[in-house]
Amino acid sequence: MLRARWVWLRAGPATTTVRTAGGTVTTSADGSTTTVTGPNGQVAQFGAGPNVSAQLPDFLPLYPGAKVLSSVVTSPDVATRGGSVAFETAAPVSDVVNFYKEKAVAKGLTEVLNLSESDGMTYMASKDKMMIQVIATKGKEATAVVLSWTAPK
Repeated sequence: MLRARWVWLRAGPATTTVRTAGGTVTTSADGSTTTVTGPNGQVAQFGAGPNVSAQLPDFLPLYPGAKVLSSVVTSPDVATRGGSVAFETAAPVSDVVNFYKEKAVAKGLTEVLNLSESDGMTYMASKDKMMIQVIATKGKEATAVVLSWTAPK
């Protein structure tokens, strides 16, 4: 018979950590970030709320003036990181997509998809183990954007 055993640890006033035989789950004191670490060191970090920040690779900055809504960062293996960040901005859809298109071209990525619709755009580019995808949609009060990426560590 298999029994789950939970051990609650306090890692100071800023975090709460739960350890199991399968790994750990750590949550920040304000609840904005949760980090899950698997038994072999795989890591996934989830963030949401007013205090979350985007954790993007150096070549892929957050759009200027963006308001981050949620963020996910994963390290599925020893060589690759990936993630996604959802944000809002007052900028037009085309400005946001063109901003990331310029970053992709500067990094040597090749366009894979460039789709325009009446209220949004989707852009994807890749090279080797690197990929970016931008989905931008015009809302009533802001442009909603989901930026996803993978890159070598």
